[in-house]
Amino acid sequence: MIPCCFHPTRVVVIDDNYEFLENLNQNLSKDYASYRYFKSPHKAIDYLNNVYKSDPFPDRYIEPVDEEKWEHRTLDVNIWDTYHEVYRPQRFEEISVVVVDYSMPGMSGIEVCKQIKDPNIQKILLTGIADESIAIHAFNEGLIQGYIRKQAFDMSDLLNEAVEKAQWRYFNRFSEIAVKAIAIADSENQAISDPKFHGFFKTLLKRHGFREAYLCEAMGSYLFLTKDGTPHGLVVNNEDQLNVCVESAEVQNIDPSLVQDLKDRKKIMFHHNRYTSFTPPPEEWENHLYPSQSFVGDLQTYYYAFAPNMFNIDLSRVLSFDQYKAGKYFEILS
Repeated sequence: MIPCCFHPTRVVVIDDNYEFLENLNQNLSKDYASYRYFKSPHKAIDYLNNVYKSDPFPDRYIEPVDEEKWEHRTLDVNIWDTYHEVYRPQRFEEISVVVVDYSMPGMSGIEVCKQIKDPNIQKILLTGIADESIAIHAFNEGLIQGYIRKQAFDMSDLLNEAVEKAQWRYFNRFSEIAVKAIAIADSENQAISDPKFHGFFKTLLKRHGFREAYLCEAMGSYLFLTKDGTPHGLVVNNEDQLNVCVESAEVQNIDPSLVQDLKDRKKIMFHHNRYTSFTPPPEEWENHLYPSQSFVGDLQTYYYAFAPNMFNIDLSRVLSFDQYKAGKYFEILS
């Protein structure tokens, strides 16, 4: 599964050893997360349960709709507007992962995990060699989602990888309802439901260093942002969508050469306007045609366009992850 929404988040690290936290901060990747460090497990729990207020994207884009039948509910999934998350600087302060040492005076890492109220936060336990059986039991019980030996020579690398995977699980958990709603509507025609599209999507993220991704159309079209806030678009169509586009072009008397490019699958028309969903007037179609590529999925063949600035967003309102991190400094809360 791939998420409807993905962006850098905050990771909380809890360990009573100041020197260990200081060293860890030097080795943790800041590409996809910012960090808040706690020496006191009690203060960390108070912060997580009482100070921090979770505000995930489904709260704004998925809502129940009453049906006439008693206790029947459907969901209104507003895919088109999920890109509005880029206008929320608070998105980077969302806590997705807690990393906690098992062996601490007064409270073990297991006890910390038990007291964290937010069920969506992913928990990673740092253990000693003697604690591994405890960690395995906690993992099998679902109390933690991973554990890493502190004595491992590549511990920092392992932790960076674990945090990245944990963030992915965190957003997939919130995306599950929306993705299922999309699949129920038309599972065989959605790239987002196609396993081969998942691999294509992940490769695109890595290759271009995208830090944020927002699903904007049910087929599988996304808005991406780099760490400095540069926008790119991925627009995915299938044969049926392209045929409808050709028919629309013919009705509007678009230049025959452009219509032929659409018929030959050389171009994809994509028009995104943050104020309206209408197609562009005939004289503007050429400005919204992008070179088309294709790939064969498990369900069907997909055609896609990938280019910068495909989505009409107000960049003056977007705080990039680089801008968010600027001025941040290393701080351990006692």
